[in-house]
Amino acid sequence: MSSTLEPFICPNCHVPVPNDLIQEHFLNEKGRLPADGESDTTSTRPKGSDEAVVIPRVHLNGTSKGELLVQLIEAEDAVFAAIRALGLATPHRRDYYVIDQDAITRARNAHRARTLKLEEVLCELQQVRAGVAAQEARS
Repeated sequence: MSSTLEPFICPNCHVPVPNDLIQEHFLNEKGRLPADGESDTTSTRPKGSDEAVVIPRVHLNGTSKGELLVQLIEAEDAVFAAIRALGLATPHRRDYYVIDQDAITRARNAHRARTLKLEEVLCELQQVRAGVAAQEARS
């Protein structure tokens, strides 16, 4: 599986975020990334979200930092592929006009909502990856 990521568009602010700046784009509720010594429940909040994204703590008895990053990149690649595939399935008026004149609007709104859900998942995975990448192995 490829570990090359396409440019990431933040689903909250719809701005392209370079992979090396994701960490700065998503800050925790204290306005900064978690510092060394903070609790194992360190989390970040996606902008506009009430739920925190929990960042796994890298330590000697857990999954290695490298393996966590590989897993997250592969998950991001899969979600991004799903977003691209969903884009190919965008509703077209020719498939809805026989229902009623508002059917295409409803279909497009539902399609956009599905796309946003996937973009939010991608955003959260990017946040977790940034949080893992910022850590050093701990004992």
